[in-house]
Amino acid sequence: MTALKRSLLAFSMAAKTERARLGIGSGPAIVPMTADERLLALGQYWLSMHSPKGELPGHQDLDVLRVGKLVPWMWLFEVHRPTLRFRYRRLGSEHAFRYRLLGRAHAAAMGRENAGLWVDEVRPSLRAEAGYDRFAAAVEQQTAGYYKGPPTYPVMPSYLGIERLVLPLATDGRTVDMLLGITVYSQHGS
Repeated sequence: MTALKRSLLAFSMAAKTERARLGIGSGPAIVPMTADERLLALGQYWLSMHSPKGELPGHQDLDVLRVGKLVPWMWLFEVHRPTLRFRYRRLGSEHAFRYRLLGRAHAAAMGRENAGLWVDEVRPSLRAEAGYDRFAAAVEQQTAGYYKGPPTYPVMPSYLGIERLVLPLATDGRTVDMLLGITVYSQHGS
């Protein structure tokens, strides 16, 4: 067990004890202790960002200097509530997401830079993807989401799997307006 994983035992316990107050989901922890160390580190940092009142942290609480080594795998989605976005795919009560930050690892895996684009422009079948329910739950139920499995969106052929953590952020502490996440990739030969 690495030093980072040993130090994250407290994170696992915090996730268990803080689950109901913070709305972290139905599992025993945000992510299993066997998860990639980068996901565990971001999860621990997210927990540390919470206010004493138990409200969700907002993007204004994010200190990139504290998570700088994780940035290549991190992403931020802006959450847009049902709006009049005059596109035929945008009808109904579904949320729209826009990439605010997308680390270098994602550009390499996807074969292009996507920061600033609407997520459904890059991933047209977003709502049908395995794991989309975790994005929706993060917004609607203020819960963290974890996924490990095959890539759920188009990536370069050498990328075999992903492991992802989705964390809600709320500028006002209550209404989720951004999703903070980290996705790590497994490749042939890694």
